[in-house]
Amino acid sequence: MLRADHQLHGLSVSEQQQAAQYAAPKRQQQFLAGRALIRAAVTEINPHVSNQDIVIVRASNGAPELMVQGQRWHCSISHTEGAALVGVSASHAMGVDIERSRAPKQLPLLLKRFADGFLAGLSATVSTSEFSRRWTLAEAVTKYQQGLLMRTLQQPFDVYQAAATWHQVAVFQLAIYHPDLPAEKLYLVDFNQLTE
Repeated sequence: MLRADHQLHGLSVSEQQQAAQYAAPKRQQQFLAGRALIRAAVTEINPHVSNQDIVIVRASNGAPELMVQGQRWHCSISHTEGAALVGVSASHAMGVDIERSRAPKQLPLLLKRFADGFLAGLSATVSTSEFSRRWTLAEAVTKYQQGLLMRTLQQPFDVYQAAATWHQVAVFQLAIYHPDLPAEKLYLVDFNQLTE
């Protein structure tokens, strides 16, 4: 995670212009944090890469596409109020999600609608932690597949669980879905908590 005062460092003019298109300042901040975190993660992996060697564009489906020194890399971005998370790899696709650990107001409706899918086996008394683990994994899988969340939620949770890694950081639940990347190859780099 990245402090807000460091977000503009190294961002392209195009990225700053894209952020300005969002009406809400918080959404602008999230966009900038995601792009800055991708750049920070790439240079953490390969310190010989310069900012000019990193190009991040938006694909037609809205997902970020990352090029590093002319080579396609894989990336995934997630943000929630007060935090952002990215996944970056030169060789393996992944999906990431970060959420505040809390049960939604519409929990009973979600449990009923997806009782045969991702939320199978959960009841209205489910712990916030367990619900957050399921929800963040559903979001991460959706990003990995570049699909639709409602379609993912209709799938069984157990199919995806083995390729998932979770972390709890303060009030945030993080999920990483990485079917082609062994868990021992994952590194969680803390860039400090995003401030407002």
